[in-house]
Amino acid sequence: MLAVGSLFLGKYRVERLIGMGGMGAVYAAKDIDLSRKVAIKVLLPEIANVPQAATRFVNEGRAAARVEGEHVARVYAAGHTPEGLPYMILELLEGMDLGELLQRRGRLPVGEAVDILLQALQGVAEAHRQGIVHRDLKPANLFLHRRADGTEIVKVLDFGVSKAHGVQGLTTTEMMIGSPDYMSPEQVTHAKSVDYRTDIWSLGVILYEMLTGVAPFVDNSLSGTIMAVLHRTPQPVRQLRPDVPVGLEAVLARCLERDLSRRVGDAITLAQWLSSFSSFASGAMPPTVREPAPYSAEMKTEVWTPPDFAPAPAPAPAPAPVRTPAKPKLAFRAQLPFVVMILLSLMVLALAGFRFLRHHLN
Repeated sequence: MLAVGSLFLGKYRVERLIGMGGMGAVYAAKDIDLSRKVAIKVLLPEIANVPQAATRFVNEGRAAARVEGEHVARVYAAGHTPEGLPYMILELLEGMDLGELLQRRGRLPVGEAVDILLQALQGVAEAHRQGIVHRDLKPANLFLHRRADGTEIVKVLDFGVSKAHGVQGLTTTEMMIGSPDYMSPEQVTHAKSVDYRTDIWSLGVILYEMLTGVAPFVDNSLSGTIMAVLHRTPQPVRQLRPDVPVGLEAVLARCLERDLSRRVGDAITLAQWLSSFSSFASGAMPPTVREPAPYSAEMKTEVWTPPDFAPAPAPAPAPAPVRTPAKPKLAFRAQLPFVVMILLSLMVLALAGFRFLRHHLN
């Protein structure tokens, strides 16, 4: 679509094709005015004529532009070319997405898996703070960007099917939005009415896959996957990987609760619970992960403490040592006969001694 070396919109020099999918293509380019590297994302011409696809593309640009923070890919510009082709100018990312990483390495060390999710949670928490539900969180949409200093940072991608909380979005009753393997039960059945907790479910599925190397609800068919999401109880993580801490398994179970009242209520709470299982011995959030911004009062869901994490009851006080009571002292009257007998014995001995001395002196 875009020729390498061409000038897009008169200011972006196209350098290479990064990738092409069924809906669009992404190119690496250089902003010649600002001398910085960018990514150009454009819809394929045949897709741009599909109203719903074009709407989704515009929705992605608007949603991503609203979400500020280092854990979301920045959008520099968006619009339509003179030919009517939708485009976005994005931050250029170097590295690979989480899906590629899992294909190469399989399951990840516990600390590394938690670190990745903690960073993703920062982008998700910021989206939720803006009233945006992502609805399509999956490994392919978590990108491990390699920065100039060699460190990695997780970026949340693709807000194309995101939904403003409380606002009707693209979804119709005949259309399924999202990736079935990672969709929550309520998104499968009522996609238009989901809230922030659908993203918590998706993040739980991603964490399960990072820890075990397998997705908990995958099946050979779409219908089988949907039935698994709605009804199957995943195999406990520690049966597949015994080195996973019991507490982490409990947190994960709360992410995959079908009962919304028992699922983790928001991204901030989940980040707080996970931080003690990160690779940082202190239990604090990694330096690349900022404390999540608080929700506004009207958007924050109830934060609750699950039974597994209820404070342990205070230990019962140790019973007082059992002491054998001392034998009661005899009353003076009870001791009087013994005293008299002793005195009489002394008198008898004294008298006998006196007689003995008298006899020998005479």
